[in-house]
Amino acid sequence: SRSQDLAPRSRARRYGVVVNVFAPLLSSVLAAACAITAVADLRRHPSIVETMQRLEVPLERVPWLAAMKRAGAAGLLAGISLQWLQVTAATLLMIYFVGAVAAHARVRDGIGRIAPALVLLVVSALAALTSLSR
Repeated sequence: SRSQDLAPRSRARRYGVVVNVFAPLLSSVLAAACAITAVADLRRHPSIVETMQRLEVPLERVPWLAAMKRAGAAGLLAGISLQWLQVTAATLLMIYFVGAVAAHARVRDGIGRIAPALVLLVVSALAALTSLSR
């Protein structure tokens, strides 16, 4: 019947609308999180200093880590109009947060300390996947 023929197209159209709204929204949230934490890194917020010392990351590397997050945030925002850039930025941030999770796991941090990096890893992966689907 005609209604059955339209159902798959209707579902596909709804999926497209959801992805086209969700991808930029997710990228914007991730960009904000990266920008905020990059500022905290550069200001040497006491919690950042304590975390870096616990993870045995030399404090002179913190500006480089902040630069990676700032570049990722910029790429995500610029990528709202350039899909390839959004996918690339989200994928590189995903790699960054894999490293962050690994650094926490290496020193046997508890889940409470690993959770922020793990959440941002998942958000990065979702941003990459939804950006690919646009």
